Amino acid sequence: MVEEKEPTDDSQKLQLLLLKIQSHQNSLQGMTKQLALVEKSVSEIMDTIAAVGEIPKTKEQESLIPIGSGVFVKANLLEKNKFLVSVGANIFLDKTAPETKTYLENQKTELQKNLELLSAQIRKIQTELARNNKEAEELYAKLQKG
Repeated sequence: MVEEKEPTDDSQKLQLLLLKIQSHQNSLQGMTKQLALVEKSVSEIMDTIAAVGEIPKTKEQESLIPIGSGVFVKANLLEKNKFLVSVGANIFLDKTAPETKTYLENQKTELQKNLELLSAQIRKIQTELARNNKEAEELYAKLQKG
């Protein structure tokens, strides 16, 4: 097992701090991307909840169904209060509009919890990064004075 030795001089301490700073910046970059994806998922779920609430009220029998890459197919809505909900592993369940909305609200709640945790982790890393930056600046100034 390799022991981490305490740096013996200021130049080694500065190098170690710069490595920590780089690592924190990389972590922040990844977490920021992850945060954006989760926020997008929450927004998508909110849009879906709104659509599920509106479909049973509509008088239209025909709808455009997206099949991907900006391509749609016209379809007749046979049942406006029944939805097929994917619950994972290619398993779909029949649910009514209220059941579907409840399912989606639960998913949204879980995603929002993840957003809060991720935001807290980001704040923690930002605090550590700021501390490391300040310490590195002080060490650099000290090394410059000789």
